[in-house]
Amino acid sequence: MKNERTIPWYEVDTLILEELTQIQIKHIGRILEILGRYMLLSTEMLFEIYWRTYKEKLGLSFLKKAAREKLVIEYKFDLGQPTEREVYFYALKTSAYHALDRAALPYLKVPYFSSYEEKSRIITANQYMIDHSYVPDLKFPVPLSQTLKFFYVVNPVKQKIVGYFPNLVSQVAIERFFTKFETKEGTLDNISFEKITTEFIPFGSYTKATHPKNVFGTI
Repeated sequence: MKNERTIPWYEVDTLILEELTQIQIKHIGRILEILGRYMLLSTEMLFEIYWRTYKEKLGLSFLKKAAREKLVIEYKFDLGQPTEREVYFYALKTSAYHALDRAALPYLKVPYFSSYEEKSRIITANQYMIDHSYVPDLKFPVPLSQTLKFFYVVNPVKQKIVGYFPNLVSQVAIERFFTKFETKEGTLDNISFEKITTEFIPFGSYTKATHPKNVFGTI
């Protein structure tokens, strides 16, 4: 029986190389690259980053197409609960990692067992990056903090920054962590620290992925 939520890697190649139109490849490829960098984004965040990166508006149809074709997860806030909202978040499916590998593009993965608290940190940190015109640093030699208490970013002048939540981790603790992975590119001398003190953006403790067949929007 065909899985209704995922597609195997060989079907990803068929989808992208044979079934999508060229304009769909262009925009969906960009969506996957952005989500591969930021891991998890709200609809508004994704549209803002797309505009800043490509100086074009992202059509909602391409985002919905990516979700229906099982390349992207669409989360709805507290789906099926009294607290449900028309708020959506997007992340990559396993099939999309294959596509990015085929395109030789780097990416970050949402830690496997991260729940609403960790996902809230991701989107809060991403909003902080957007507000300060920062981007996640995919070349940083230190592995992403699996606790998602701090994040590696680059500012417009290419300076390396660690943004962290001071109520969850101290700068001293991060510095101790860095000493285990010190390299020429990643010494503490080349890094500045910034506290992320904004209120956490809620992800919703009952938030779930919508089924691809229930992803609505223009085709």
